[in-house]
Amino acid sequence: MFSPRASKAPNRPKQESRESTFFATEDEMAAIDGGSPMEIDSRNENEVDRLIISTDFGTTFSCVAFASTKNDIGIVRGYATDPMTIQKKPRFDVPTESWYLTKAKMEELAAENNQDMDEPMLRFDDDDDSDDDSFNGAQDQYGLTPRIMYWGYEVQDKLSEPDLDKKQYYSIMRSKLLLDTSYETEKIREELKPTLKTLKAKKYIKSNEDVIVQYLEQLFLHTKRYLRDIRRLKDTTIVEHVLCVPVIWSPSACRKMQSAMEIAIQRSSLGSINNLFLVSEPEAAAAYVLKYSKSIGRGETFILLDAGGGTVDTTTYTVSKEHPLKLMREEVTAAGGLYGSSYLNEAFGEHLFGRLESEKSDIEIYGKTIQGIVDQQTIKFENSLKRAMDVTNENMAPIFLNIDGLRENSAKGFLENRIKIKRNDFWKIFERCLRGIMDLMLNQIKLSMEAGLIIKVLIKKTPSGLKRANKDIGKTPKKADQRIGGLYRTGNSK
Repeated sequence: MFSPRASKAPNRPKQESRESTFFATEDEMAAIDGGSPMEIDSRNENEVDRLIISTDFGTTFSCVAFASTKNDIGIVRGYATDPMTIQKKPRFDVPTESWYLTKAKMEELAAENNQDMDEPMLRFDDDDDSDDDSFNGAQDQYGLTPRIMYWGYEVQDKLSEPDLDKKQYYSIMRSKLLLDTSYETEKIREELKPTLKTLKAKKYIKSNEDVIVQYLEQLFLHTKRYLRDIRRLKDTTIVEHVLCVPVIWSPSACRKMQSAMEIAIQRSSLGSINNLFLVSEPEAAAAYVLKYSKSIGRGETFILLDAGGGTVDTTTYTVSKEHPLKLMREEVTAAGGLYGSSYLNEAFGEHLFGRLESEKSDIEIYGKTIQGIVDQQTIKFENSLKRAMDVTNENMAPIFLNIDGLRENSAKGFLENRIKIKRNDFWKIFERCLRGIMDLMLNQIKLSMEAGLIIKVLIKKTPSGLKRANKDIGKTPKKADQRIGGLYRTGNSK
């Protein structure tokens, strides 16, 4: 059901920072392997129709941005079943999740649509073995052709159905961590193994990385449609790709990710694989800050806290003394831990499941299951609740969630058809991640102080819970002329 979460990733060795830039903030971008930089705004716009597409493939959420010049930047939106679309506030990120349908489910969908199963498109364990490595022979996800996978918000839409029979789907989540072979991600990779084994037996995939390829293919197909709809992509447009990768990844992981990208690009026909550049995630974030924040000056040193869906990383950078500002080097040993937003979702699910498990006979009605109810409420927690709450506020009001069939029990915090979750309950859900993040930041400050560095103070947009870390950081002893603080880059896309 739920497995223990690893606590901390090992420190990374100090490394000289590559002089990298971000497509939305600088004039050039260098590939990790030292390839030639590409210009995005030094050309005559009449000479060539060029579009740069940047992909942030995250542990829990992914995002695609595009630019034709430095000042002409956009973000792909309009994902199918995005719950915010109805409010005319479409999300710019999409869940990194995919579900594969069982043969029985696909036959059911085919019958509903009055169609026969298309054998060249749908392959199962009783098919003849083949050397053909192509997976998605058909990708008309908006047609009536029975599909073999849901992705993004489609998965969350399905999870919001408390009577869903999950046995009809094979679920893939946090596939990005398949490329991280560290001890800290071993449990997550082990959890994915049975599903990956089944998908291989069904001939849906040949290698583990195929689930990444197939997700990216769907992401790029949506990107292609979106760009065509807003008339930013033509048949003659030259498309170049940028991919953000974790700084802690090994060369082997980077190569596998690059290969997955290239296959997805080819299958979606969105540009050429010859125009693919890699940049590390924290350096891309830092370069964005240098361009759009006025708080970092020439020659200054600052700490970057990169809080993603899986890992949280802290890195200390020094910038150049000349304009335009660029990252010069990484000053002290960077560190990271598994304190990302997905672990808040897990903790919330564990809390809710633990409280509802003994109420099974009352709430498992109309085909609903406890796990389905928990999944439904976890989606609500992810998309709205946790984004608005401040668990450090001792006066935070309790939250009530609707659970059909639940009987009133004041000792358990139950009302009729509702469960009460108090501020202290939420603090326990957030506590492990918040303390881990605080320790990472305090350790980075300590190393910086020991190195005699003057650290720039800048708190950019403090998310829920990090206010507590700020208070503790403020208690850190200060030397003369020393300003201590952090620069927070927040979000769920990593």
